[in-house]
Amino acid sequence: MLVKPYYFFGILIFVIGCTKATRLNENGVIIDTFPKEAFLEAIELKTPPILFKPSNMCIVDSFLVVTQSRRDTIFTIFKLPNCEYLLSFGNQGKGPNEFNLSMEFVTLGTVYGEYRSFAVGNLLTKIQYYKINDILNRVFKPYRIERLPPKLNRFRAITYISDSLIFGAPYRGDMHLFEYNARTKVLKSFRDYPEKFPLRDPEFMREPFACFMATKPDNSKFVVAYYYKGIIEIYDLKNDKQIIISYRGFPSLRENTGLNRTSKYLEFRPESLRFCERIFATNKYIYACIANEKYSTIYDADGLNRTFIREIHVFDWSGNPIIKYKLDKFYNYYVIDKIDNYLYTIDDSVENIIMRYDLRKLLN
Repeated sequence: MLVKPYYFFGILIFVIGCTKATRLNENGVIIDTFPKEAFLEAIELKTPPILFKPSNMCIVDSFLVVTQSRRDTIFTIFKLPNCEYLLSFGNQGKGPNEFNLSMEFVTLGTVYGEYRSFAVGNLLTKIQYYKINDILNRVFKPYRIERLPPKLNRFRAITYISDSLIFGAPYRGDMHLFEYNARTKVLKSFRDYPEKFPLRDPEFMREPFACFMATKPDNSKFVVAYYYKGIIEIYDLKNDKQIIISYRGFPSLRENTGLNRTSKYLEFRPESLRFCERIFATNKYIYACIANEKYSTIYDADGLNRTFIREIHVFDWSGNPIIKYKLDKFYNYYVIDKIDNYLYTIDDSVENIIMRYDLRKLLN
């Protein structure tokens, strides 16, 4: 069944001056503003009554995978671009082919490898890989299960490089970012926590260094963005180079968190700024979900302030700012198709609705 758009809005574009991004050096860019801004209005795609409390999403080829916080039909598959509903699968439990929902699906992600596939975390350190063709043929067994070293415990963030490498930020331990080779079963630290920082207990370092990760689909690079730090890091795996995108005026991590030598943990501070709250990547661009606002603005007395809509900032893989998107609808999760035509969003409090934004006249 082809899902028809419920309503349609156009796209209003407005351009703000020229970019003031300044090269720091060969490895860094400072961002003041963007060469273009665009206000996007959504097409509402209404699905059958199967989306309840959506909790994450990814795109595999021309298919959208959405996870849900429910005991059955955890995964739902849609055909793009119109989000035509195809099927659902996955039950909560600890048996074969069941899922432990005691944690978020923070590990859900596309695997740009030999197969058209995606991977999802299950039971803490177990990563399960699924071919989209198997799912479409109603074969719901993972084609591969990777059991990571127990010392990794859970993850703040994770991303996949082809079928062989996994990079991530462990929930505990002394590694800021880890690298795990699934072929050789070797785990090593990709990046350590800084030596000079007020809070040195690895048990608590995960909080101030909370981050999000995404892979370039050609598997040559990945990108890391931070919750409390106003920077985005691009890692080139082929030549071992790094590019740092830094937002001018964003406070240092120490200033933003209020940590000092006497700190035992990261305390709640209404005045602390939240920088990035998710990140996505295609072969052409990096799409960062940017809040850049105080906690007291993002959250109100009732919890999440749904009138505050995060912007999406777009960069190329050299760190150059391309365009800033302002959306008309609140969202929790978003993805972009592989050819940068459409942006899709979901709101975890809205059932049976996927929003689609047309980017074709803006980027291509």
